[in-house]
Amino acid sequence: MAQQHVQTQAEWESTMAARVFSAIRAELYLALPYMNAALCGLTPHQQEGLTAFATDGGSICFPPDWILNLYRKNRRYLPRAYLHSVLHCVFRHLWLRGGRDQALWGLACDIAVENILDHLGVSSLSRPVGWLRSETYRRLSNQCKILSAGPIYRALCSWKAEELPRLQQEFFCDSHRLWPKDPESPSAQMQGNRWEQLGRQTQISMQQAGSRASAAEGASALAAQVQAGQAGGCTGIFCASLRYGMRSRIWTWTNSIWDITPMGCAPTATCR
Repeated sequence: MAQQHVQTQAEWESTMAARVFSAIRAELYLALPYMNAALCGLTPHQQEGLTAFATDGGSICFPPDWILNLYRKNRRYLPRAYLHSVLHCVFRHLWLRGGRDQALWGLACDIAVENILDHLGVSSLSRPVGWLRSETYRRLSNQCKILSAGPIYRALCSWKAEELPRLQQEFFCDSHRLWPKDPESPSAQMQGNRWEQLGRQTQISMQQAGSRASAAEGASALAAQVQAGQAGGCTGIFCASLRYGMRSRIWTWTNSIWDITPMGCAPTATCR
């Protein structure tokens, strides 16, 4: 008689982590049925060495011990954290950086996604919005017609350098370490094109859902950002503000100090 295999601790953690991930994705299916196509767009992959979700546009990576610990201590955080990574892909943040500063672009993307989540009107995804978040949204709303990554990025270029590390800490949710280093490479663009299609499916599903989808406070903002992502991002080296004789300032993270580097972006839909 064959001896029955006894699971090791690592095998048990891997099995349970997979179950937890399936459970949190199922919760999101129920809460946001119009996003089912996008929620299926990332393949779960367990990877050690991470401290949060991380995606490359094809997989959603996470360490088993991290997801299990969070499930025990603060399980409501996990569906929101996963949706945060999915929305980066839906809005095509991974592929629209162009010539912009990588660290500042990541911050702008995080603020754009967290703003959507904070106003989506889904109770299971809600969290307290403190003074720093509220004040950040207020200031950006005064500078941007829409709080998508492109306009937020341009606005942050004019903010004081000492403000930015605090914002990074406040709006951090997932790791961007797996985002493509060269968003213009053929392999990266292939993934970006796939998410462009998933974004269109999300738009269609929201239209079909009608009032059920639009009842949420942030649903219209979500739809607007999906549409902005379909329009394409900024890939050049000159900012739209140059049309008015102005030069953009990019805060570059160098040795834990934000330095000024003259750069910019091309004027497209996501920048207006």
